[in-house]
Amino acid sequence: MLFLPTIVRLILPETTRAERIGLLCTLCVSCYLVKVMTGPLSFIFFDEFLHWRTAEDILLSGHLFQRNELLPISPYYPCLEIMTNALSTLGGLTIFQAGTLVIGIAHVLMILTFFLLTEQLLFSPRAASLAALIYMANPHFLIFDAQYSYESLALPLMIFLLFLLVPHQPVSIRLKRLQQQPAVRFRHLQLHPSFIWPTGGSRRELGHDLHWITITASLTAGAIAVTHHATSFFLIGILVCWTLIYASLRLTPLWQSRLLNVTLLTVLIVIGVSALSGNPVEQYFMTFFAQPWRELTHMLAGDSMRPLFVSYTGQPTPIWERLLSLSSVLIVLGCLPFGLVCLQQRYRANALTVAFGFIALLYPLSQIFRLTNSGAELTDRVAAFLFLPIAVILAIFLVQAWPTPRLTRRWIALITVVISIVCLGGITLGTGPTFEQLPGPYVVAADSRSLEQEGIQTAQWAHEHLGAGRRVATDRTNQILMGTYGEQSVVTAIQDHVDVSPVFLSPRLSDDALWILRSTRTQYLVVDLRLSQHLPLLGYYYEATEDEAFHRTTPASVQALTKFATMPQVDRVFDSGDMVIYDVGGLIDGPEKS
Repeated sequence: MLFLPTIVRLILPETTRAERIGLLCTLCVSCYLVKVMTGPLSFIFFDEFLHWRTAEDILLSGHLFQRNELLPISPYYPCLEIMTNALSTLGGLTIFQAGTLVIGIAHVLMILTFFLLTEQLLFSPRAASLAALIYMANPHFLIFDAQYSYESLALPLMIFLLFLLVPHQPVSIRLKRLQQQPAVRFRHLQLHPSFIWPTGGSRRELGHDLHWITITASLTAGAIAVTHHATSFFLIGILVCWTLIYASLRLTPLWQSRLLNVTLLTVLIVIGVSALSGNPVEQYFMTFFAQPWRELTHMLAGDSMRPLFVSYTGQPTPIWERLLSLSSVLIVLGCLPFGLVCLQQRYRANALTVAFGFIALLYPLSQIFRLTNSGAELTDRVAAFLFLPIAVILAIFLVQAWPTPRLTRRWIALITVVISIVCLGGITLGTGPTFEQLPGPYVVAADSRSLEQEGIQTAQWAHEHLGAGRRVATDRTNQILMGTYGEQSVVTAIQDHVDVSPVFLSPRLSDDALWILRSTRTQYLVVDLRLSQHLPLLGYYYEATEDEAFHRTTPASVQALTKFATMPQVDRVFDSGDMVIYDVGGLIDGPEKS
């Protein structure tokens, strides 16, 4: 209902530029409200809790770079939290309210800026509006990049930086043409006239334009570098590719290019932030990419691949969702070659457009990781970046293959159906099957579907009666509840480099499990007995490295989860029936063996 009428109006050639902008804004706001309605009163998605903790630490301490066990890398990229706290403090809002406003504004500005960026590249409001619409079909647009997370702010900033730099090429060419004759040519072909700066400014005015383009782009690059690490590195990839292609086209001397200056400065800033003392960005990327790559190499070596459209609990995805998801990916893959041919014919003299063509080739490669257990998340995450060039290329294909004279009602209906499938399929890929979505009852190890009042009230009780900052070990879901509502110092693999699952899942407390408790200085264990009732929807209860992760056939043993109740050195300080908190201080301070 949201996409269909918008698609029809944007396809029609008689739709004005102002109406296109209005339709894109309306659709973008409507999609954002879909996300807001899932949690209108508080944060509800997993990553939102991680950044909520960072924002709370900055607000309460008045200092940056506070330790965050839930996501240790977050305090080193605090731009989102700084903006949130500024709005919260000045406007008297809660962090949730301020964060919702910040991300909502950024979400709309992202689509508007992408429209303006594509309009400058393709010189067509119709093509630009279609590109912005197709970008909304990426799996992370509806939910992931609309949640309170640093990527949700960094993506709009990156698109804004590209928008600032797009005029660099025509301004530079015009400036060179004023300095020498004959006109610059591209491999014996006259440059597209639209690439020439239309105002015919003087050398001084054009030099002034280049000066301000460089300054504003550099400032934006600095903002991105302290907002999100992955976006910063992807931006470097775009800028390097853009610069190399710009040099190969020989439009102007590279050493005089302000594009090269911005690229080098961006690289230096990003490396500088990454080199800050304690910044775990290298370890973060190694952890994030190593497991999917390891699984992929094992799969290529002959191991069985992950079954598609079946959850780790054995529940199959509905047939209609399978068809939508597959059709969406296949349509993009099928149209991509034709879009690249159209790009080569009409826009090969524009360095950024050509760079988009090369970067889009990574999309087919990224789909291979869907066949691994931990790679599906990686595929969806890179889609938010790869859909930037893909949307431009597919818009070029649509406009070139169906120009205005060929747009009959039959073709309009067909294009509308195809784009609708791409949009709905992308949403299905990003949100997962319907049995994983909100609203719904509690589900074991299912992130948002596992966040409910009993766990929240347990965390609040811990904050009130145990105090803040206690060392607590628990499962994945209760880690974020204890770290935010409970304000506890949670033991996590990403911060402490220890997998705590043997402490909970082993039938007895072994010497290795006892060493884990002592090495992490754990004071309390939070046990969720509901883990023994069902298989984990995500494939694991505690960490992705736990025994039988992604291959579990039976739920966790209730005897293993309740073994602490019989230990004389352990005190049960809280019991709500499903949630139990154990004080293991006596165990840690006691003899070597329990």
